[in-house]
Amino acid sequence: MNYKAASVTLALTSVFSLGLISCNGPADGTGGGDPSPTPTTAPTPTPVPAQGIYRGSTSDSRQTTTLIVPSGQFYTWYTTKLSSSIIGGGVEGVLSASDGTLASNNAVDYNIELGTISPASITGSYTEQSTISGSLTYGQNADTVTFSANYDSAYENTPSLAAVAGSYDGLASSPGGTEVVVLTVDSDGKVTGVDTAGCAFSGTVTPDATHNYYAISTTFGVAPCVSAGLTFTGVALYETSGGRLLGMAPNSSRTGGVIFNVVKRP
Repeated sequence: MNYKAASVTLALTSVFSLGLISCNGPADGTGGGDPSPTPTTAPTPTPVPAQGIYRGSTSDSRQTTTLIVPSGQFYTWYTTKLSSSIIGGGVEGVLSASDGTLASNNAVDYNIELGTISPASITGSYTEQSTISGSLTYGQNADTVTFSANYDSAYENTPSLAAVAGSYDGLASSPGGTEVVVLTVDSDGKVTGVDTAGCAFSGTVTPDATHNYYAISTTFGVAPCVSAGLTFTGVALYETSGGRLLGMAPNSSRTGGVIFNVVKRP
């Protein structure tokens, strides 16, 4: 008998046996290895208490409409000093709000009148479902504008495509300037439109599931569109009294976007 060969065979058999025990569990059949992990569910973010629609004014004589969504993302449309019906620009960013204090260190002001895009910060206060107020400060020059606004209970209404569907006329501003636009929202929320420069665009309008605002997506066509082929996403507010649709959709780098102010045809 070849004892050397027998020893090798025994050694290999022992190794494979240990491997089977390791893979299949202890020899007594009670199972082994780590127990299956218990699935975990990501916690639901707490909505910011300052959420809502607010309407007010600034210290430099502009009228404002502000939307703060549950995540803290906010959008403010402000008018020109000369007319409360013409949009002069918009501010967007993310707010934190707690214990009556609100703040943002990443706001961006898209000024249509000046054609500028400026970083800004916000400090202020709020009373839930009542008021917001504070200061908007721009960059190193520390130029400051104060604001105050009152809660609009329309935020609690239910948005619908039936309400927003229709044809609209008005103005749209983008990196290429401000143009007169005609757009249509159909009953499925599909948007088509064109401006006076011949730039065609399309997109979607989607009602929020719980609050009175809409998610929007706008894609620009080929030349002469300055933002040809680009898609911007943002939000819109529809005002049932007067049929005005306000929209703001920055680009992903927040270096431009589109702001529109259109009114539904009778």
